[in-house]
Amino acid sequence: MMKKIKNCIGLPFKGKIGEQTRAILLVTNVMIGCAALFSITVLILFFSRQRYRFESETFSYISGELYSSLKDSEVLVRMMAFDSGLTDLLMELRGLPEASEESQRTMESIRESVANYCNSNHYISYVNIWQSSSAADSFDDKVVRFSRYAPASEMLNREQRGQLASNALDHSGFGCWTFLEGDREGVYYVRLIRTIKEYQFINLGYVAVRVNLQRLINDLAASDEGYGHKIIMLGREKELTLSSSGNLEPLDTVYEQMYDSREEYQIIRTGKHWYFIVATYIPSLNMLCCYMVLYDQPYFMVIWAYVIFIPGMLLVLAAALMISGKVMRQITRHFDTLYCKMQVYSRGELAPLDVGFDYTGGTDELSKAHVQLDNMAVRIQNLIDDNYIKQLRIQEAAFKALEQQINPHFLYNTLFTIQWKAVAAGQTEISQMVCSLGNIMRFSLGSEDTVTVKDEMAIIQDYMTIQKLRYQERLAWKVQVEEQSLQLKIPKMTIQPLVENAVKYGLEQSLDDVCTVEIRVWEAEDSFTVEVRNNGSAFEEGLLDKLRMGQVESNGLGIGMLNIDERIRLLCGRQYGLQINNEQGYAVVRAVLSKRIPAPAKGEKYVEDHSGG
Repeated sequence: MMKKIKNCIGLPFKGKIGEQTRAILLVTNVMIGCAALFSITVLILFFSRQRYRFESETFSYISGELYSSLKDSEVLVRMMAFDSGLTDLLMELRGLPEASEESQRTMESIRESVANYCNSNHYISYVNIWQSSSAADSFDDKVVRFSRYAPASEMLNREQRGQLASNALDHSGFGCWTFLEGDREGVYYVRLIRTIKEYQFINLGYVAVRVNLQRLINDLAASDEGYGHKIIMLGREKELTLSSSGNLEPLDTVYEQMYDSREEYQIIRTGKHWYFIVATYIPSLNMLCCYMVLYDQPYFMVIWAYVIFIPGMLLVLAAALMISGKVMRQITRHFDTLYCKMQVYSRGELAPLDVGFDYTGGTDELSKAHVQLDNMAVRIQNLIDDNYIKQLRIQEAAFKALEQQINPHFLYNTLFTIQWKAVAAGQTEISQMVCSLGNIMRFSLGSEDTVTVKDEMAIIQDYMTIQKLRYQERLAWKVQVEEQSLQLKIPKMTIQPLVENAVKYGLEQSLDDVCTVEIRVWEAEDSFTVEVRNNGSAFEEGLLDKLRMGQVESNGLGIGMLNIDERIRLLCGRQYGLQINNEQGYAVVRAVLSKRIPAPAKGEKYVEDHSGG
């Protein structure tokens, strides 16, 4: 065995040490220079990275405020579009002659309603609402305008209203952000207003708000003077559109470099100053947002560090060279032996090696490394022989047995045909039910074993749409999920069967009362819990343990529970799984799972309340 190790190393130990030592001494001087340059480069990169992290925190706040302001405008428009009072007024205005007194009174009522929504948002320049019959030909006397400071002459004309209406229709009537030619400082959010009469959608008009982007970025740039002068830039594609400095020409080149670059940050000189720049993309506006801060002082500090660091590094490396030459002969052979062991073990030859030296009594780090490597090889061999392969095969077989065995392609295509027929016949509820069921079938076709909580919640939304159409006011449901919890991984079709059982047994055992289903997700340090509870029914005491041991008959509920429980325990470990109990008049099922993928940063709560229908 000793001969085998020597052949692996290539030379007898004594000759190898002598030749390698002389070679190292000859090339060390060259390596010193390379190491110094490499070290200062790493230092500069580290400093830049730390600065990037510092500025990213500020920029995250700024971009978050920018996104939040835009989101507030979207929410206002959405609230106006779904305001029943406002839609009733628009419906009334639709049948009134233009320029009549009744028409003027109705328009004034609409204007007051819009004012109640928009007075608190000082980034909204103005709001326009107009009828939907022919946006480009709508006369000005039937257009509702609201603004705290902009005159009517500066608001939307007929051509601009037509362009905004066309963009809204291109997005199926849902809200969209739009830029108008000639208006560099503003961006418009437009949405079609609809109502339902006799199971049919009626287009009442369009609502459009103008957000003053220039004022918004000016306020964000002035919000925190902090660390140097700050500039915020916004641009579409390669064209710089807005700047908090108010002057675009000297920043065009800087913006173009950031647009073409794929780096997280850049240090760019413009004029007499150096700037540190980071950028992010704003999908809703299709714009690139750049944040730049003055970088003169940190840049010159890096230069001075570069000048001082190289001589110091040369001295340190020279001292290290002298010391390393003395200890090299003592440690090289042990490193060579350790490396040879690693090569032998990596080929799968895990039997203990006799290297001619006993490391078991050593207290130094190399001896401990040898002992730990030998022990690790023995443990791996035992694991492979006794447990590993056998357990992998058992787990694979169990997991495959739990997968669905039918291919629902034919059923899904049939549902799509039914949904198309229902739409053609004007059967809205049938169309909704079939569309939701089709979504569930499409989800079940996926080949992935795990999905996100967000994906599961989308399927539950489709499922509850069907149930609400069936049971109407007898069924209510609530969802409470932290925003970051939506990205947690979970075995596919885990929550939906639990919700289905809650609806089924809650409605069966409570024939007159309203069945309320509540879904919650919360996180612990290393795990997270999904809870589904419903009123109107109760579990048998110790039901899950009885199902596992076969003490009770596995009806549809038992089979689904055992399936979910076993999949969780196979994926996450035996300490995880389902918990079933009754609490204060509710039947409660909790699925406890391990966090296998890190969750995103904490955000707002994802809360839905569907108790109203």
